[in-house]
Amino acid sequence: LVEEPMITWSDEQIGKKLDFVSVKHILQHPNGKDFFQDLEDFHPTKEDVDHHVINNDQVSDNDIQIKTMMKFLQENEYPNHDGRINELIQLSQSRNIKCRNGQTPNKTDMFRTLLALRYNGLETGIYRHAAMLNHDCHPNCTKYRPTVFIDDN
Repeated sequence: LVEEPMITWSDEQIGKKLDFVSVKHILQHPNGKDFFQDLEDFHPTKEDVDHHVINNDQVSDNDIQIKTMMKFLQENEYPNHDGRINELIQLSQSRNIKCRNGQTPNKTDMFRTLLALRYNGLETGIYRHAAMLNHDCHPNCTKYRPTVFIDDN
């Protein structure tokens, strides 16, 4: 698979763990509205977070993993995050960036976007097609390596 990134990281982010700097970079990008909405489909999807995490509706191991990771980000990595989150929400409002449902992104949306970047981001950016691979208990691709060598001679 050869593909150009849908967005590349800023110099400030290169070589570092993906952070709110990357979310801010997306919101500031000329195509930020499209990128932000496109990221709603990346694992963990906005639909999954809204229906399963917010409503405490845990159906699968995937739901539990998403809820655990969201909680970890909020409580362990960013316990004093309100200032950063509010800055990102204000930036999205000033640039008229909304979720697909027409609502202004909220705290949960910003953490979900960061988590989506961490799950799907590569060293140089976000790649739309590469992000579609294997984020499910029923993977959409598998790596197969034969265990028996057959010699035609």
